[in-house]
Amino acid sequence: MDAREDGGVSFSDLDGQSFLIVREFGIWDEVIAKKLKRSRIFRQKNMDGLQEIVSASSIPSFVTNISLRFRDDTDRVFVPITDEEATKTFYGICKKANIRLLKRIKAVN
Repeated sequence: MDAREDGGVSFSDLDGQSFLIVREFGIWDEVIAKKLKRSRIFRQKNMDGLQEIVSASSIPSFVTNISLRFRDDTDRVFVPITDEEATKTFYGICKKANIRLLKRIKAVN
């Protein structure tokens, strides 16, 4: 499947591919276990180590729409995953006095 033609790929398109991810991937661990059963998953202990390996490797990894804005990967293509499971709703909780911090994230999204 050519991601450029339809705007993204599904987990079934990706299943069987190898991926680099951080060891403790939180809520995404369950998604990976269910949707990428045939994939080889290489887990790195921490984000710094993961980023170094990803930069030197052709093996793909994952990134969120928020962290994507802080990356400088000029030699990478970012392809959205179209499955419903690839989208999560998160809520930021803060003191009312600090609401501007959360709004700043929304403004650059």
